[in-house]
Amino acid sequence: MNDSVEWVAAGSAWPDAGSDADDRNLASKSADARYGDCDGNPVSLCGNAGSESFTRLILSQSSLTACCCQQACQRSTPGDVDVARFASLILENDIAAATAFIEDWLARGVSLDTIYLDLLAPTARHLGSLWDDDMCDFADVTVGLCRLQQVLRGLSTTFVGEADRPDPRRRILLVTVPGEQHSFGLLMVAEFFRRAGWDVTTAMPTSRDDLSTLVRSEWFALVGLSASCDSRLDTMAAAIRSVRRASRNRLVGILVGGPVFDGHPEYVTAVGADIMGRNGQEATVQAQNLLALMPAGC
Repeated sequence: MNDSVEWVAAGSAWPDAGSDADDRNLASKSADARYGDCDGNPVSLCGNAGSESFTRLILSQSSLTACCCQQACQRSTPGDVDVARFASLILENDIAAATAFIEDWLARGVSLDTIYLDLLAPTARHLGSLWDDDMCDFADVTVGLCRLQQVLRGLSTTFVGEADRPDPRRRILLVTVPGEQHSFGLLMVAEFFRRAGWDVTTAMPTSRDDLSTLVRSEWFALVGLSASCDSRLDTMAAAIRSVRRASRNRLVGILVGGPVFDGHPEYVTAVGADIMGRNGQEATVQAQNLLALMPAGC
């Protein structure tokens, strides 16, 4: 999706235990193995036939337990099938079902971080893939991303929660590279920064002059830019040069992200940036580390 802005959200997911219902089912099946067969009939432990039956039952139960544990692990975070299903709900404009889909995952104990990184962000990328494969047109993708933003807004209050009071030094401007059409990934990254106590401004400048005006009119410790593909790297590099020339903060830090940087960390230096964040979670850590190296009052 050449014009989309997807800040890569491929962060780690945390394994989650199975549901209480799964635990009760496993406990019930284990009891069957100890005291009877799966139908509740007593299992004789006397004689070879009984021993063989008991052995087969124990082996069968071991396989069943391993299978159930594996399925529980597989259900602990959203996967490709879940992303495809969620994307379908978004494209069908079934926001109620999409919200219920998320609530179901939250009920299993999955964190909102995981929902953001392993469901919402991959769904945005999936929509882009549908466009690339001519399964959706540009309008479908654009409307779908707008609906994703609607879902994101619904989760925002809970996600940001009791955020730290913004530090005057922790001010960041997050922008799309001039010419980019979509901002969903950017908005998701902004959520992570707000939760970490940053004062966040987001914008979609249409030109380098617009971007220069933004950094000239207000002081920012960092400016973050995202690019979707390598054809945008020259535009990003030019935008970064404009930021450094026009910024009220002469030591402004530059953060970059986006699919184009996947597997290409050398691009960070090539465009003139200081740090890269593969997702919102990583971006906040990198930004805080860079801020700690900056002299006070810069």
